[in-house]
Amino acid sequence: GNRADIPFDDLGLQFTTRHGHGFGVIDNAAAGLHIKREGWTKFLEDTRGEVRRKFGPERERLYLGHWNCSIFPNCS
Repeated sequence: GNRADIPFDDLGLQFTTRHGHGFGVIDNAAAGLHIKREGWTKFLEDTRGEVRRKFGPERERLYLGHWNCSIFPNCS
């Protein structure tokens, strides 16, 4: 697939495929969007090091981000 930075360097990433599917990731936003933040924030902080160790910094970035996904046009 294709990866492009969102227009603001510090905001996140966008991914697309040639078939119209794609998703965006807003950096470091996962815990801020959940109602029970304290538990979720603690879980992310407790597990992010293991994600980075096993999968590297790019996947850690995805792990901590908020995903906005679409499977358009096929399944919407």
